[in-house]
Amino acid sequence: AGWQSYTARKGAAVDELRDACAALVEDFHEAEPRCALPANTPSALVDMASHHGAALHEALERLVTRAGGEYVHGPQKAAERIAEKAKNDYDGDVARVVDVERATGLFDSLEDLNAAVSVLREASGDGSLTIRRFKDCFFTDQFKSGYRDLKVNVEVSGFVGELQLNLRRIKIVKDHAHKLYNVDRVVDEDGDEALYRAIVGLDLESEQVLSLAADGGQSVLGACGRISLLAEALAEALPPGCEVANVYNAGGAVHAHVRLGIADVCALARLRDAVLFE
Repeated sequence: AGWQSYTARKGAAVDELRDACAALVEDFHEAEPRCALPANTPSALVDMASHHGAALHEALERLVTRAGGEYVHGPQKAAERIAEKAKNDYDGDVARVVDVERATGLFDSLEDLNAAVSVLREASGDGSLTIRRFKDCFFTDQFKSGYRDLKVNVEVSGFVGELQLNLRRIKIVKDHAHKLYNVDRVVDEDGDEALYRAIVGLDLESEQVLSLAADGGQSVLGACGRISLLAEALAEALPPGCEVANVYNAGGAVHAHVRLGIADVCALARLRDAVLFE
């Protein structure tokens, strides 16, 4: 739905973006970009990122803001996650982990996103930016979930980082979906302890509270008459494995908060899907 909201009656802008992305993929299609790492260890890659990250972000932020976008500086990937990704995706080759330093450029229109792609091409042409790889996940490599983005791997002094270019509404959906990815990853790795780490270790506690509002600005609790009736209705509507722990007024007359007890990770995932997509 996020993508469609931008493309309605925007055929020319869509075609322009598709053609520009295809040209960049053709020119920057390195299969396995890698950092010029002195030692194949996560700590060495973190050190390299710490030395060159500032210069990388300066160059990327300049590009994004010039095109009218918002630059969102991502956190540096921790050594533990680097080791995990190298092992799972690259046969232990740490140098191929090229998103230790990463950022996102967010745009509010297709026209602005097209401007960013044009600035990217211009920066590569004048030598102010060294592009190692451009991945088009808007048109040619879409995710099964429907999520889309553009990924650019850029090199600074042998260090390679990642810039994602995206439309704001699509990124909002991704932020919710990423929590589900984290749950799936922990379940795969840790078996019996997965639930505890998914809820506590991965900071999902805050998402166990539903905030409810009634139409027309009226009080949810007032519309239901009694808290017990609201709790009973929620108990019927929630997926198996989700239980109502308590219902309380959120300090005002309009919203009600529902704290949930989650019996299993699958129930949490089903609940998220229902909230996001139904």
